Amino acid sequence: MDTYQTLIQQEEAKLTLLRQKVAACEQRIAALRTLAETDDVDDAISSAVVRAAPEAGARVQLIAQPPAPTPAGPPDGGKMRGDGRQVRKDSVVVEVLSLLRTGVKNLDEVEAHLNALGKQRSRGYLRTALMTWRTTNGWVTNPNPGRYGLTDAGAAFVDTNKGEGIGA
Repeated sequence: MDTYQTLIQQEEAKLTLLRQKVAACEQRIAALRTLAETDDVDDAISSAVVRAAPEAGARVQLIAQPPAPTPAGPPDGGKMRGDGRQVRKDSVVVEVLSLLRTGVKNLDEVEAHLNALGKQRSRGYLRTALMTWRTTNGWVTNPNPGRYGLTDAGAAFVDTNKGEGIGA
């Protein structure tokens, strides 16, 4: 009978903990309901944003507007990606994409090509770069695991950026 009493006490202790958790959940639900009823903060944020202007020391009110159009090019004269963001000038993007223009390659072939050019990059860097160029820019295809090819968009990027210092 002692073992039954011990089991009963354990189960009662579990119930006590569960009741405490239920009470905490009910308090959270009540707080969320209160927040849902008062949207003053959300209305204020969506209608206007106030921030300090560090250069003038004054306060400037910014009305919520659509983002400004992307400028025609980066201010420092660098090249743009297909999605309007600037490509890092120290990247090896043109070299890798030029290699992929010759056919589908695996990571070992890409790494060996860059090593031969004296532009060593880690396998992790190359794998991440290739998948980023695939998902973000649409320059690379991934027909099979570990195999990479060039898309028409990638070929167009190489054509417009070849020899202009992007991969230097």
